[in-house]
Amino acid sequence: MNMETMRYSQEKTFEHYERIKTNHSINIDICVSSIGDAYLSEGGRLDFTKPNPIINLDCIERILVQKHKRPGRKTMDIMFIVHKDTKKYIVVADFKLNTPHNSKLKSITKPSIDNKISNSESSFSFGTPLFKKKYLIFRKEAVKTAISKLKRQYCIY
Repeated sequence: MNMETMRYSQEKTFEHYERIKTNHSINIDICVSSIGDAYLSEGGRLDFTKPNPIINLDCIERILVQKHKRPGRKTMDIMFIVHKDTKKYIVVADFKLNTPHNSKLKSITKPSIDNKISNSESSFSFGTPLFKKKYLIFRKEAVKTAISKLKRQYCIY
């Protein structure tokens, strides 16, 4: 499905958050925030003008770790719902804003990214498919290095 035809849905994002809360038996509303707040809390420097709500997966995972007394799972940072007509998809994104520029992005590996996507899908999708594209958000000065590294790891030339 073409992303240009998809639309962000605040209503469907909130509905999905209610499904997560019900399926995980948690009754807490602190894991929904604006995308701008999520961006700033992950080390971003710009404020967003649109307060589009997103689901903070790190927040939910911390609650589930405490509730079930289990080790934490690596997940993507945020999710929200996009739709066209009756079809809806989960968009997941991970912020890589605090990754040191001179680290050559050593922590960014195909297995670690795939694991985060898989954990996010298995723990939080509840039958709603993930959108084909997944998003990694880097600081401007790390983008070229990240693209180069990811192209090699995912065999994209």
